[in-house]
Amino acid sequence: MLILLFLTKTGCSTPPDYLGDRYFLPNSNITCNLDCKCYLNLVRGQPWATSGLREGRMQRLTRQESRQQTRQALINAAEQELLRVGIYEASIRRICVTAGYTLGAFYSNFGNKDELLMEVLEIHTVRLFASLDELIASQNPEDPQTMAREIADWLKEVQSDQILSNLTLEFALYARHNDHFNDMYAANSERWRGRLSLSLGKLADCLGRKPAIPLKQMALALMALWQGLVLESVVPGTEAADTIIPAILDSLLQKPGKDSLEEP
Repeated sequence: MLILLFLTKTGCSTPPDYLGDRYFLPNSNITCNLDCKCYLNLVRGQPWATSGLREGRMQRLTRQESRQQTRQALINAAEQELLRVGIYEASIRRICVTAGYTLGAFYSNFGNKDELLMEVLEIHTVRLFASLDELIASQNPEDPQTMAREIADWLKEVQSDQILSNLTLEFALYARHNDHFNDMYAANSERWRGRLSLSLGKLADCLGRKPAIPLKQMALALMALWQGLVLESVVPGTEAADTIIPAILDSLLQKPGKDSLEEP
């Protein structure tokens, strides 16, 4: 089938997304297989367009694939805008422009900006705890020094996640002034605090130690400590979280023979 695509006429301002074996054309549900020899070139000073005609077959995304493609593009654009201008300035319209989609596409996937913000936060938090669980499961209980070092390395990775580190306080502040977002944010925080307490319990079992305080309190204290260290990190010379938190954690997980508080 002979295909002639004039993307410039559609106002497309973003390049096609590579899906592994095909290209997805923004603002469309059409993908082009690599074997169709359809060459996509960047026109100087113009949006992405095709140059020339090639014979090939075009494969349409399913409705579900198209929706997921759009949703992921909006999430990616939201992350870019959050890091570029912050939560308050990252408007829905700005996010749509960055993603190359219309407002209609946005509201087909998210009810409002708050829902998108929570989706971004959830994705990064899921990734965070998955890596923590993997770290704990792979440890040797007879080698606590290696575990302490790897926890410190894990905290460095957390710090490199700019959504969780640079924006953690901005999310909290935004929630404080937005009742609708605060309800979702509070439920999210409580759920993940519970997840952290479970991970701390696994860590204590792995090390053969007992918590000095109830696990839920420990999880709350460590999350608050993390946020405080993020805030203090703007002060030159402040000790890094990957140094302080392992030391605090070590003191909260008592060695055998010491008195400890059991989880109520």
